[in-house]
Amino acid sequence: IFRFFFSLCMCIAFTQPIRANDDKEKLLENLASELLPWVSKTTGYKTEGVRVTVILLEQRVINMLVYRERFLNQTDAKSASVGNAVFLPTWFSPETDGYMLVHELVHVLQSASDKKFPCEKEKEYEAYQVQDKYIIMTGIGEKTTFLFKAQYKCRPLHDDE
Repeated sequence: IFRFFFSLCMCIAFTQPIRANDDKEKLLENLASELLPWVSKTTGYKTEGVRVTVILLEQRVINMLVYRERFLNQTDAKSASVGNAVFLPTWFSPETDGYMLVHELVHVLQSASDKKFPCEKEKEYEAYQVQDKYIIMTGIGEKTTFLFKAQYKCRPLHDDE
């Protein structure tokens, strides 16, 4: 855990002017507050006491947070969350990327709950399921494929899931 937080601090320390996005972060925190009840209703998690903080970072820094020292060859992590903090890329736009915020809000609520999962991959599967519901509801984003989601199950997956 110390290594993770040290990496996080180093990432933030070496990014471009970190508070330059303060206004945008506040707007995104307001959006997160508006989306949280829908995510709660969709997942069954409670939102009481949950206050989301949004931090905008360069995507390469988000990849470093997700993959740690293995990040050099990884470029696919677009967003991440730790506790109540959601890390979104500086290029994030609610009009085209809202599904990413919804995905991370699922993780925020998972973190705040005491729900037990059979394996860590199941948390990701649930987040993709909710993300897909948001995409269907809003038309923002592209649904994940059956095969993509299958990698996040602890047990074999069937087409009807």
